[in-house]
Amino acid sequence: MHQVIDQILEGEKEPAAFLEALEMTWKIAHDCSSVIEKVDAIINQNIALKQQNHQLIGLLNMQAQDDPTGRA
Repeated sequence: MHQVIDQILEGEKEPAAFLEALEMTWKIAHDCSSVIEKVDAIINQNIALKQQNHQLIGLLNMQAQDDPTGRA
């Protein structure tokens, strides 16, 4: 920040440090967006797997109820 202030005081209209910080901010925001998209996909996959697990547990419970010996 001090570097930017010094450059402004020296008369630079677009201080290099400010532009560099702006570019870094854009890169970080882009990286964050990519990570958020990946996390969202993982969450959706986990939700689908949880639903499948519930369906399988339901089928196993039905099979256990249909087996009179209790050896389902």
